[in-house]
Amino acid sequence: MLQRFPVPKRVLVCGLALAAALAPGAVVGAQDGGPKGVTISTSAYYLPSETFTWSSGGAIADSGTFDFVGVHWGGIKSPAVGALNLKIAFTGAKGTFNMKMQLVVTATSTPGIFSFTGPWQITGGTGAYAGVKGTGQAQILGQVDQQSTASSPELGTFSGQVSGT
Repeated sequence: MLQRFPVPKRVLVCGLALAAALAPGAVVGAQDGGPKGVTISTSAYYLPSETFTWSSGGAIADSGTFDFVGVHWGGIKSPAVGALNLKIAFTGAKGTFNMKMQLVVTATSTPGIFSFTGPWQITGGTGAYAGVKGTGQAQILGQVDQQSTASSPELGTFSGQVSGT
């Protein structure tokens, strides 16, 4: 026989609110400004002249140019080729934001092309990006000798979560 227990009204209301928030199709965190997904794509080449562009979708929907504002190479044990601490300033129509990343560099099966992977973090911004915070994973394919061209650019994908947009 099923035994019934009284449920306090406060517990019932909280449980119904949680069930509604977690219903299929609900976006958790969207109502409270919580983290939202973002994907930033970059293209960089040096020849015949330096061109660094980006575009993004998701929580940051913008595009523009970027600059490398900090580059520090280091060596690590094989099979990786090295480590790269990189700082990038992104400028778009809605403002600017800065990103830092710690990348591990490994050779690919294509001679002269390397894979740069690791975490990224947004460290500040202006305009619409003032107060934005975010983290994620970077994946960049390219050369290390600044010889990339428009027909063979260095391509990056930065996927993650941001808040404060």
